[in-house]
Amino acid sequence: MVAQRIIQDSEVTARRRQPEDIRAYDLFLQGNRFSDVFTPEAQARAQAQFEEALQIDPGFARAHAGLAWIYLNRSVEMSVGVPREKDENRIEAFHQAKEALAKDPNDARVHSTFGYMCLMWRDFERAERHLGLARTLNPNDPLIQIFWAWVQSCIGKPELALHAAEIAFRLNPCHPPWYNYYLSHIMFRLRRYQEAASLLEQLILDAPGRRHPRRLEEAQQCGKACIAAVSALWQGDPAAGPSEHVDWLVDALYLQRAEDADRLREGLRLAGLPA
Repeated sequence: MVAQRIIQDSEVTARRRQPEDIRAYDLFLQGNRFSDVFTPEAQARAQAQFEEALQIDPGFARAHAGLAWIYLNRSVEMSVGVPREKDENRIEAFHQAKEALAKDPNDARVHSTFGYMCLMWRDFERAERHLGLARTLNPNDPLIQIFWAWVQSCIGKPELALHAAEIAFRLNPCHPPWYNYYLSHIMFRLRRYQEAASLLEQLILDAPGRRHPRRLEEAQQCGKACIAAVSALWQGDPAAGPSEHVDWLVDALYLQRAEDADRLREGLRLAGLPA
């Protein structure tokens, strides 16, 4: 799964406190633009700009937050199957988010970044707490609302999640397509399976070169293709097979409750996967 880290910053309110040098602020904005492009070249350029901003203004918390997303994107792209505790990029993403929080604990986006990184470590309690703080600090930020909604879905509160997702969609009617991934997660948790499937279908149809299976037979074909794709990207135990690949997929959906993971596995088994 590609890490979806699209920052929807208003350039006027991109930071609660201006950095001491406007040049650092300008580099941060440029870095944000490039970090929303998920190619190695764009990600490397964004990283360089965030790092240069920090050289100018070491106290610039948002630049640390930007680096956190860069490292998380790299983790998702390069560390399929690697245990979290051995994933250097994921470790660095958390470190950068922690640095951002230490330097500006009053910034809503900093709290949301730290909360998201906690979720990536399955630290559900801290993820909920910091995304809740972010939402309190800025309830009008659609990105914070949709991330908070996802956490609520992960911890087993899909009704709260749906309400927050609806707020996010209202606040940003021109939202990027990846919002629908989080909404599909919520719909699955609410047992609104057809709506979840339709949202995922649209996401896949919108992706270049992809097709979405509409029925069970096609779902089984998709399951085989999914396992093949994970296997091709696998960086974990070389002796791992399809069962381990499925375990990784289930883990990557960050479901806190065992019954939710079991329900997901039941669906994956129907698609022919060894879940």
